[in-house]
Amino acid sequence: MSEDLPQSAPPPPAGGRRRSIVWRVVQAVFIAAIVLFLARYLRHAWPAVDAYHWRLRPGLLVVSAVLVLVYYVLSALVWWLILRGSGLRPAPTLTVATWAKSILARYLPGNVFMFVSRGVMSYRQGLDVDRVSAGMVYEQVLNVAGALVVTAALFPFWRYERRVTAWALLAIPLIVVALHPRVFAPLAALLLRLLHRPPHTRVLSF
Repeated sequence: MSEDLPQSAPPPPAGGRRRSIVWRVVQAVFIAAIVLFLARYLRHAWPAVDAYHWRLRPGLLVVSAVLVLVYYVLSALVWWLILRGSGLRPAPTLTVATWAKSILARYLPGNVFMFVSRGVMSYRQGLDVDRVSAGMVYEQVLNVAGALVVTAALFPFWRYERRVTAWALLAIPLIVVALHPRVFAPLAALLLRLLHRPPHTRVLSF
């Protein structure tokens, strides 16, 4: 009477292991480039920082740090809501982590790396790249709209370029109209048709 010996799991395919190694190398190079350009930027801007007359108020510093943290957390959650509104079901924590990693790419020359890195990470998570790309368009439009709304609220206190700022505020109703599904959907379909991509089957509700 013999006993069956436990069998070890089969080794992963060589192709998958090779792709994993390549992906880790790409990540390492990407992170190194971000650190390099961030250090270069700080070195370039440091004389202006050093020449500024600082008045440190610990209480306001803590409040500002908390507000910045809240801003980033809310921005990441908005990104998650955009993906859910597009019919995707990403994990909240993984989506927040992906968003946070991608914004580090803003320190590389050209903002395109932020979008490319988020698209690649989302693709590796099994998300539809077309919907993720449309979500990034929504995100940028909402960022511009939000910045203009804040500008409108602070306009009475504006000191410089009041005329230019006033004209910029006229873009708020145009952005609101552009976000409406009846406007955004045909515009997106036209753009996708020019790029030879299939049309989106779902857009965000107004």
